[in-house]
Amino acid sequence: MENEECVPDDEGANAVIANWVKMRAVRALPLPPWPDRFSERFHIFAHGETFDVDAFLANSTLQPDYVWHRGPRATSGIEIFLGDGREIRLVDQVEVALAYLQTHRDELRALAQFPGVDTFILGLVWICKPASTGFCLGPSLQLMQHALDIGIRPLYYGTIDGRGTSISRGVE
Repeated sequence: MENEECVPDDEGANAVIANWVKMRAVRALPLPPWPDRFSERFHIFAHGETFDVDAFLANSTLQPDYVWHRGPRATSGIEIFLGDGREIRLVDQVEVALAYLQTHRDELRALAQFPGVDTFILGLVWICKPASTGFCLGPSLQLMQHALDIGIRPLYYGTIDGRGTSISRGVE
C-alpha cells in the first residue's frame, strides 16, 4: 500500500462508494466469535470495567457486531465492525469513518458519555510494507474535529505486512 492523499477526486469518490458498499457486504457476513487479528479490524470499540452494556443498548439505536459482558474478561463492551483493514485503503477508511461518525453522531456522543465507558476508540488500520523503516500517522483535521465533537479517540493499528499471517491464517 502506498501513502495516498486524503482528497478524493471523482475516481476517488467512486472508490469510496464502492468500498462503502463492500463494507456493508462484509458486515452482512457471519462474524467469528472474536477476531483472530484484532489489530487489522477497522472498528469502533467501547468498553469499561463498570460499563453496563445492556442498559446502554436498551436505549440506543447502535447495533454492535460484538457485545461482551464482564466475566472472564475484566470489562464489558461493544465493537462496531466497520470493515477489514487489510482490504480497505486507509484513505477510504477515513471517508467511511467520517460518514459513520456524521450519521451516528448523537448515538456515539451518548456512548462516549455513558457511565462506565473508560475506553472509546475509532481504530483505523495501516498495513506497512516489510521493507519500510518506519511510519507516522495522524488523523486529518476533519476526522479530528468529528472525533473531538463525539468524544472518541482515533487510533491507528500499524501492521507490518506478512508478519504473523501464517499463524493466524492456518498456513504452515
